[in-house]
Amino acid sequence: MLESESHRLARLLGRDRPHLTAETPPSRTLAIFNVDDVIRPIVTSHQVLQRRVHWEPTGDVARGDADAMAEVINILVDNAARHAPDSEITVEVGRKAGSLEITVRDNGPGLPAEVRRRLFEWGGRGADSKGKGIGLYLAHQLVTTSGHSLRLDMNVSGTTFVIELPLLSEDLR
Repeated sequence: MLESESHRLARLLGRDRPHLTAETPPSRTLAIFNVDDVIRPIVTSHQVLQRRVHWEPTGDVARGDADAMAEVINILVDNAARHAPDSEITVEVGRKAGSLEITVRDNGPGLPAEVRRRLFEWGGRGADSKGKGIGLYLAHQLVTTSGHSLRLDMNVSGTTFVIELPLLSEDLR
């Protein structure tokens, strides 16, 4: 798991492409990937840290940047664990209106209104947060550069983030 994660992070940071400079961001590799293969190591690593993370494999596939999706899911699960430490965290994959949705949910206190307004901005964080307000900004950037979306679901209790990817045809499953 550690070797897999270190290779993924190297790809994400572009270190496997030494010709890149700080002014040349790494291009995102959009490909078809198995969603379970992306989520499994993230959930396992958080469970090893004694975090209560629940997830059930679905066998779904998506088109996108698998390394970026893994980083986004890791950021969302880590944020849930840090900001709602006694909460259970659920990662779900489902289909909705032509999209594949990856949902990360906790049953903590939720986000105050002043935090929701700046959620995906650099430095957007609550007054009591020990974080720097970079994680959700990065997650949003990674998702949107792949042409997908990340949103806060306001219709539920706790905190729920939804990553939306285009649904592939059934024959790719």
